[in-house]
Amino acid sequence: MEKKKMVVVQSNNLTNAAYKLTLNEQRVMLLLISKLDSRKKYTAEDSFTVTAEELSNTFGVAKKSSYRNLEEAGKDLFERKLTFKYEEKGHYLQTRWVSQVEYKEGSGHIKVKFAPGIIPLITELKNNFTTYELEHTAKFKSAYSHRIYQLLNQWKSVGRVKINLDGLRQRLELTDYYNEYRRLKQKIIEPSLEEINASSNFKVEMNEIKEGRKVIGIDFRFKDKVARTPRLTHHRSQPKTVFAESTEVESKLSDGDINNALNGILKNIARPITIN
Repeated sequence: MEKKKMVVVQSNNLTNAAYKLTLNEQRVMLLLISKLDSRKKYTAEDSFTVTAEELSNTFGVAKKSSYRNLEEAGKDLFERKLTFKYEEKGHYLQTRWVSQVEYKEGSGHIKVKFAPGIIPLITELKNNFTTYELEHTAKFKSAYSHRIYQLLNQWKSVGRVKINLDGLRQRLELTDYYNEYRRLKQKIIEPSLEEINASSNFKVEMNEIKEGRKVIGIDFRFKDKVARTPRLTHHRSQPKTVFAESTEVESKLSDGDINNALNGILKNIARPITIN
């Protein structure tokens, strides 16, 4: 019997939110989200269970370590928060990830309820969402690799995304760290891209965006390692969709047109999140 694929589906607002989780916390949260049917309606009263066996089997964690990692992540997740912005300028929401975590030492499982503010970001999703198979990120050893991969995956229909350094730092909650670009590149960006290239379905290259001699942003270009076979159809051909979000640009575009379009929406996709 073929093993069912675990799929993560979350709103782009969650993908672009400012938060920091440890690797274990990120793994547990991804397991929880993968259990949901993103098309269905859930409430803050619904609970979901993650087991140490699932953590071990999915991410290759030693069985003994998975029990300890699961309990630690369960305890700490209750204290974690995230911040995301609405379309209206200056309008932000800060919420916890979970409202309740139940665990029994040595039991090998935790039971979790999502916080009310998280529910709309992972359920009843019809558009503007990020989706990927969990197996593509299962070998990551850094939580930052997960975050950068999600950012790329949001724009997989384009194969390119630009983000300014302030926007990246704030997404990863690194505003108090790595203010020097050289260290940010050395400690966060390059190791994450190395993991993504080695272990995921993406092949990524980066170019620095400069103002004069100063680096102000990163231009990520990426593609799927496995070329997809085009689906044959007898229907009348439709214009190519270049951007998957609500700000769609349709028609056949040249590289110059795509570059101009990307620059035009840079403020929206990579605007630094100011947290007061």
